[in-house]
Amino acid sequence: MVGAQMERARVAFFCSCTVLLLLAPATGKPLGPDLPLQVFVAVGEDGVLPCRSNILVNPSRVTLEWSRVDGPSTRTLYVLRDGHELEREKSAEYIGRTTTTGDGSLKLQRVSRQDSDIYRCKVFSKSSGEDEVFVSLVVVVLSDVNITVQWTSSNQLLVQCESRGWSPEPQIDLLNTARDVLPTQKEGPSLGPDQLYSCGAHLDVVAANVSGTVICRVHIPGSSLGQEQSISVPHHFHHISEKSHKYWIAMLVLIPIIIIFLWLLHHRDVFTHNINNLKSWWLFTGGVDRYKAHGDILKMKTTGASSLTVNENRENLIVNDKLLTGEDASNELARRDHMEMMKYQEDIISVAESHKVHPALIAAIISRQSQAGTILDPSGFGKYDPNCFGLMQINKFYHELKGSSHSREHLNQGVILLFKLIEAVGRVKTSWTKEQQLKGALACYISGEDKVLPLTDSEEVDSVTPHKDFASDVLARAKWFASNGFGKS
Repeated sequence: MVGAQMERARVAFFCSCTVLLLLAPATGKPLGPDLPLQVFVAVGEDGVLPCRSNILVNPSRVTLEWSRVDGPSTRTLYVLRDGHELEREKSAEYIGRTTTTGDGSLKLQRVSRQDSDIYRCKVFSKSSGEDEVFVSLVVVVLSDVNITVQWTSSNQLLVQCESRGWSPEPQIDLLNTARDVLPTQKEGPSLGPDQLYSCGAHLDVVAANVSGTVICRVHIPGSSLGQEQSISVPHHFHHISEKSHKYWIAMLVLIPIIIIFLWLLHHRDVFTHNINNLKSWWLFTGGVDRYKAHGDILKMKTTGASSLTVNENRENLIVNDKLLTGEDASNELARRDHMEMMKYQEDIISVAESHKVHPALIAAIISRQSQAGTILDPSGFGKYDPNCFGLMQINKFYHELKGSSHSREHLNQGVILLFKLIEAVGRVKTSWTKEQQLKGALACYISGEDKVLPLTDSEEVDSVTPHKDFASDVLARAKWFASNGFGKS
């Protein structure tokens, strides 16, 4: 179940350039009149927290302690005493992730959003006494910036820029090549249900008398982290009249139509002979391909259910006195849920169409998570995990639950969360194929980004999931549902 795992590792969407999370100090030790030094680090990178103590750090003569202090209890990251690190003092989540430099600064490896906090460097020397320094770590996750030039229905030429997936609140500006800020209309930033910000800005090219290159910059205030994208605005666009503009649009539309019509008229016999092939081509490119934006689930290799999942469902997997395993077991578990799943077929396909996600994948997640809703209690929460809600088992501690447990609104929320995970894996694992990124996102869905993103091999993602098979089992079930009422190719 999603809930049980996510209580231990927070998931990105629970579970196209920067995301940043800053947790303000709330319950830790008072920081005094001086604000702590802020250090900004991109998610997945290594960060260095400086220890600017008044006491000279000599590893053999001082005691050095780094701890995380903004919370109900202090957690220790690093202790150096008499020139030796005391591993037994270190909290489990920091084992293998921390080292110090010669001046006592702390290097924290592979930071995640959950590492955003206030940290304390404490130095003790018999000759110089005690000193402590506080550092605020702000973990930043970057997102893509999209900039376009477009005509409006009122014949305005606009430079439009937008970006989504930022935290904390970003700043968006449009600049010229001299990097002067241009007068813009801004939308947002607005905070979405995933606790990430979206922002936008547009510029009237003619009113601002702008030509040449326009730059869209989105960044986190107070840091050097952000993303830029530029676009060229030709000067002659300013002088296109409304009549001329509409004329050229009409010509661009009509000329290809006339050419195609004349060709079909001349080759009408060939066209008639191949009409069925043309229809098949349209169905392929306009139908099945719309589900492949995030990987082709029908071509993905999978090992199916593991022995742990098989043993847990043993009574349902004995067919003709033989215990099914692997993909055969996944297929049988999907078949078991099929009749109940068909109750939600219309809603699943509708949500899948709106997000360009294969409906069979949604059905497979529902099958694995709630057995098509048959293991939910009357309130809609899981019988075995009372913290998770609905067909797709969304954790109540990390999300404001939407809709009823079996509703289209609930399915839409679950798919949006999955889509965010696909984007998160894609930003970090750029060398993985779309199929590998999808498999990684499925593993994040149940186990969290913190466990999945540090893995280097896409084949290892199931090693951190319950029963060591979540992604493989879901993909195997998805193939079965794709051939049984949920988007067969």
